[in-house]
Amino acid sequence: MGKTNSDQRDVYYRKAKEIGYRARSAFKLLHCDEKYKLFDGVDTVVDLCSAPGSWSQVCAVKLEEYITQDRKEMASTQESMFMFPNGAQCDATGKIIPQRHRVVSVDLQDMSPIPGVHIIKGDITEEDTIKAIINALGGHKAGLVVCDGAPDVTGFHNFDEFMQGQLLYAAFSTALNVLRPGGSFISKIFKARHINLILAQMKLFFSFVDCYKPPSSRPDSCEHFLVCKDFKPVEGFTPCLKNPILSKNYERTLASYTPIQKKYVPLLACGDLSGWDKKEAIDKGLMDALGLNDDAFEKIFMT
Repeated sequence: MGKTNSDQRDVYYRKAKEIGYRARSAFKLLHCDEKYKLFDGVDTVVDLCSAPGSWSQVCAVKLEEYITQDRKEMASTQESMFMFPNGAQCDATGKIIPQRHRVVSVDLQDMSPIPGVHIIKGDITEEDTIKAIINALGGHKAGLVVCDGAPDVTGFHNFDEFMQGQLLYAAFSTALNVLRPGGSFISKIFKARHINLILAQMKLFFSFVDCYKPPSSRPDSCEHFLVCKDFKPVEGFTPCLKNPILSKNYERTLASYTPIQKKYVPLLACGDLSGWDKKEAIDKGLMDALGLNDDAFEKIFMT
């Protein structure tokens, strides 16, 4: 589909064309970084739902120093290294030296190459994709995970909000697997009535959480960006890529979880507080976020 007249008149669309970004959305990440300093201290980034690749382009520019340094080091060691067809190296003793990619880009769609970016075609709800990301990081964790993905909008706001929520769950579950402690996570969301719950959920894992609409985001769009900084992993918690509310039997799926998964996974998936006691739910702001009072909690979870 061709660009509309409004797209062609848009200042960010024109600037993207002039600079060489694949989409105007590059400026959304740039504006988020300008406000929140997302790339400070970051040497590795994972870009989820990345097609057509404008955010990956921004990441590659931001990490250009590291990418250039890695290329020089690889060139200097090539004479003493053996290179396998898949890009892996081994030293003179035969020990495999995994290659560390500074920007890893993931999408279900095919994507044209971007200098300095390792592209993975995969589904972020699948374990194999997580393994591919971890392998591409060369045994390191990412300092920043970004996601500008969105479902095809239908115009039915409740449905669109639900689908975006499912995408956020998948992106966040992936981030929990590949993000280092102290790292940051940013994802597109549709700001709606459940925004307080989303913020409360993220505050369980990050010291700083905010919701931001950059100037490059069109004013008539409900699009905002969830900005989370200083990742604090929950001890003993292993994220689940599959959303339990999409399973054939919700209760049976929950029964298969570990005790700590029963506490966090249902909450992240759909705001289910059945694994929490009332005092902790109040202290964490979850009761307020869900609009529950004491009587409601007792009726829902204690009967």
